[in-house]
Amino acid sequence: MLKSVTEFRFIWDGKPFTVGVSIGIASIHDRDQRPQDVMSAADMACYMAKELGRNRIHLYTADDLDLARRHGEMQWVSRIKRALEEESFFLECQPIIPLGDEERPSLRWEMLIRLREEEKVILPGAFIGSAERYGLMPDIDRWVIDTAIELLSTFYHTGQLEPGKLVFFINISGCTISEKSLFKHIKKQLAHHHVPPQAVCFEITETAAISNLTDAVEFMGQLRELGCAVALDDFGAGLCSFTYLKSIPADYLKIDGSFIQHMLEQPMDAAIVEVIKYIGDAASLKTIAEFVTSDKIRIELEAIGINYAQGFGIERPGPLHKMISKVHADKLSD
Repeated sequence: MLKSVTEFRFIWDGKPFTVGVSIGIASIHDRDQRPQDVMSAADMACYMAKELGRNRIHLYTADDLDLARRHGEMQWVSRIKRALEEESFFLECQPIIPLGDEERPSLRWEMLIRLREEEKVILPGAFIGSAERYGLMPDIDRWVIDTAIELLSTFYHTGQLEPGKLVFFINISGCTISEKSLFKHIKKQLAHHHVPPQAVCFEITETAAISNLTDAVEFMGQLRELGCAVALDDFGAGLCSFTYLKSIPADYLKIDGSFIQHMLEQPMDAAIVEVIKYIGDAASLKTIAEFVTSDKIRIELEAIGINYAQGFGIERPGPLHKMISKVHADKLSD
């Protein structure tokens, strides 16, 4: 079958075209096997044939580690779709605090998605990879955007937080920034909920920005023109972004946490953090250090001149209502 399909040619508008086929095979070796299990195994094998280069055959075996991984990822597809339908996702937030003499005009919180299944809370690292592979990130990103903007609206219009005193940092994946309708959707949501654009900062990883440079520059420019801020997340991970920084419109550089975590023991990591700080200053960009795990690291970052810090050493992510209660408690103590 594979040979016959591969050798087939057809002509369209005077041009020859070839056809390929990816085939997954699963054996029926037990009378007690359920038809759906056999079809699932064949489906997984077919996906593996595609991933290995297409136009080939892959045979399912019970000890195939790649297929086991793929099976787990495919299970996540239905779980993610169900979570979106049943509203099982929820948001937590993590403060981003100013360092040194940095002014404190607003509260900055990064919005972090979580999944609740029964009594368990599942962190995004467990499902984001599968969501990206199977094209579900745009749905997740839109859910986060819509939910965060609606929450901002509630805080503002119920008087829980003063207007202009809060900025939500919202992550957008590389899979989503190429969608032409995304900017219109964001603009519509902000207008519908009467939320000022200045209350939102969108985070895009440096790798996503560089991989989709044309789309990213256009999208980030539109956001900034609207009044939103933009942060380049995980900055420095590839170090190739220095070349592109002149053309990427942004307001913040979020320094990749891998440099922050070991900067006290690794002089090279500390040097890279300093370089990013100088580049940020030259480009008039504020710098944010991620994964700050201790007071010693925070003090060192402050000495270097980093503008903001975020991490377990500052404060762990938590429910929004607890963060708001803490804000009110801090005001009373002042």
